[in-house]
Order: sequence, then C-alpha cells, then structure tokens
Amino acid sequence: MSLRNSWIIGSLTVLLLAVVTSFSYFAYTNRILPGVEAAGLKLGGTPIEQAEKKLNQRIEDLGKIELSLESKTFSADPKKLVIDWGTSLAVADAYQFGRLSTDRSIELIVKVNEFYLRTLIDQLNPEFIKPVKHPGLTLDGGQVVISTGKPGRTIDVDDLKHQLAQLAANPTNKPIELLANGIPPAPIANADLIKEQATKLVATPIVIIDQNQTFRPDKKTILSWLAIKPEDPNTLWIDDNKLTEYVGKLAKQVNRKAKPKEIDPGGNIVFEGQEGRTLDVTKAAQNIKETLALPGGGTVELTVVTTPAGEKQVPKPFTPGLYSGKYIEINLAKQTLYRFDGEQLVSAHQVSTGKWSTPTPIGEFNINNKIGRAYSRRYNLYMPYWMSFIGGKYGIHELPEFANGRKEGEGHLGTPVSHGCIRLGVEEAQQVYDWVEVGTPVVIRKG
Repeated sequence: MSLRNSWIIGSLTVLLLAVVTSFSYFAYTNRILPGVEAAGLKLGGTPIEQAEKKLNQRIEDLGKIELSLESKTFSADPKKLVIDWGTSLAVADAYQFGRLSTDRSIELIVKVNEFYLRTLIDQLNPEFIKPVKHPGLTLDGGQVVISTGKPGRTIDVDDLKHQLAQLAANPTNKPIELLANGIPPAPIANADLIKEQATKLVATPIVIIDQNQTFRPDKKTILSWLAIKPEDPNTLWIDDNKLTEYVGKLAKQVNRKAKPKEIDPGGNIVFEGQEGRTLDVTKAAQNIKETLALPGGGTVELTVVTTPAGEKQVPKPFTPGLYSGKYIEINLAKQTLYRFDGEQLVSAHQVSTGKWSTPTPIGEFNINNKIGRAYSRRYNLYMPYWMSFIGGKYGIHELPEFANGRKEGEGHLGTPVSHGCIRLGVEEAQQVYDWVEVGTPVVIRKG
C-alpha cells in the first residue's frame, strides 16, 4: 500500500471516530454515559432526573437501619439519622464520567445527624461517649497542680458514613457495627514552666473597687481564669470567657435600675430617686487582665455607666397627721420609710423589708427598745442602731454586718430581702435612731 493510501485510510478512521464520538455525545445529552454506576446501581444511558429518582428509591427501600454497639443492636430511623444521602451529588458526578471525570463507580457522600446518633447511643449507654478531659490547673493545699487529664471516647462518624454508603450500594439486614474513636488528652511539654507562671499569677494581688464596695479575688478565683488550651498545650492563657463570667457576677452587685424621683400632688418629694448603674463588663475584664499582667498586680476601678433617675408624679404614699407628734410610716410597696412630726414630713428613706418567705408584719406598733449595736445569734449578724417594735423579734436597723465589718445586702436597698426587719442604709439609720424615741408609733402598710 502506498504512503498516500495509508494516509487517506488513517484520516478517514480519525474522522469516523470523531463522527461516532460526536454522535454518542449528542445521543447522551442529559444522560449518563455507559458503564457508570452509583450506589451499586447501573446508570448508563439513564436521564439525570430518572437516575436521581432511582437512587432515592434505593434509599427509600432500605427501611429501618440496624446499628450495633457493644454487641447490642438497635434501630435507627434513616430519615433522622441521615441528613443527606448525597444522591444529587452522586448523579452529578456520574454525569461527568467521560466528560470531566474517569470515575465509573460513584460512592454516596453521606451526611449524618450526629445529634440524633448521640441521642440513640445515650439511651443505650449514657457512659459510652465521654468527652476528653485535657490537662488543667487546680489548687492542692494552696499550691498549683497540673492535672494529667483523661482520654475521651466518641463514635467514628466517618466510618459510619462509609458503611451507610456501602449499605446503600449493597442492601443487607446485617447491622452496622459502630466503631469507637479514642481521644487522648493533649500532651504538655512545658509543664514546669506553666506551673511556675500560674503560681505567680494566682499570687498577684488584685483589688477591685466600686464606690464603697471592694472585691479581692482569691487564688482559686484567679486560677479559674487561667487555661491550658488543647490546641496549644504548652502555653498558659487567660480565658476571656471565664474572666468575663467572673465580672458578670460582680455586675450583679454593682448594677441597679434607675428609679425616678417621686413627687406627690402637693410638690413634696416622696422618694429622692436613684441613678441607674451598669457595669462596663468588657472594660472591667480588660482592666483586670492588664492588671494581672503587672509584676505587682494593682487596683482596678470599675467603670460604670449611669442612667439619670428622672421624675414622675405619684399619689401620696403616706398619710400626714396620723399622730400629733413624731411617728414612722413604712410603705412596703415603695420600700420607703417616712418620718413625720404631725403633718410635717421630716424625711424619706429607702429601705429593704422582709422577703416573701419572711415578710414584715403589717399594722400599727410602737418602738419598744433601742440598742446601739444589737446581735442576732440566729443569723450571726450585728444590727447597728437597733429599734425594735415587736418584742425583740422585729426592728428597724442599719444594714446588718458580719464580725469583720462587711455589710450584708448593700446593693439591695429598695428590694425586700430581709428576714422581716426593716433595713436602713449606712448613716441614714443613725439619723432615724437619734430622732426616734421609745414609744414612737410605727405604721406599716402594704402600699
């Protein structure tokens, strides 16, 4: 055969192949090419929409899925266990064969509902899944100690996904055996250095001040702010979340709602009102963090945002002239004590009366005794400027205090939290004590 004839035959062969290929592509437009399967189903020549319906029907025919753990078998609802069988993705991959892909056999990429899986496992054995406990910091006899941590255990979800894909390809009644994954605690290489750093930090003196309140976090509290991160176990960190949580607890003792000044129809000030106070938690946490980093620690003054009290008109919450001389009227709803001399309002004072479980008695009484600093054995508290009005059980007094001088309930004036007595603020209690006399009437009403 001449060279020219060979070239002609070769050219015709290439042209024929091109024509056949073009025809095949045209014939298989929106269809999967021959020889392709997904999840064990042969999909060659199948239109895309029909291919996905076939796969979905295969999944529907599976019914309940049997799982096995520690030789115990239990059923799982496939509609709850599997978020997505990946049939749409599998059909798309199958369609790409011979076009952009050479993968003839497609495995489903399954997405599992891990929350539902965890629920099933917890019902079977609540102790099976255990979170890993990474090394941490504790105090033992006042000394910083680094705990070794404990390994955790979880289910090998990736293996389960693969087995579910295999189940879809080869349906069987055999349960899927769930495999466990052990999770080791993060190793620490610089334990001595971390311990040394933590020891210095917990010994750092920090004083936190707000008006007449002072807070001094102890070693245990400061240690709770420190952390060894699993992703970087060789470095000591200040846990911003734990520190913010601590400052949030301080906020409960610092914050208070604004209460408007109350003025009755006659222009008398019934209640002086009080500014609202809100602790800037973010700034406080940052200031504490910065102070903790200083060699000798230091003092942190809390930043508080104030809200104006405002004013409002109110009906008279008291009754002038109940007696011709001195008397005290207490409005429980207003949490306010009023001093009167006949028709004249002498002063009004915010108080804290009995909580719901130990209410302040209602009625008309008289001051029967005065003691400069009484003591309650029952509560182990001192009560400065004690003015009793029912035997020795109920009285008016300054905020109770412990033996070390710390006041109880400083932030609770205006809120009923006492054991039944009427608590007055510092200095105001002495004003009332010096003014009142044994025999002075005391009128207590709901509102």
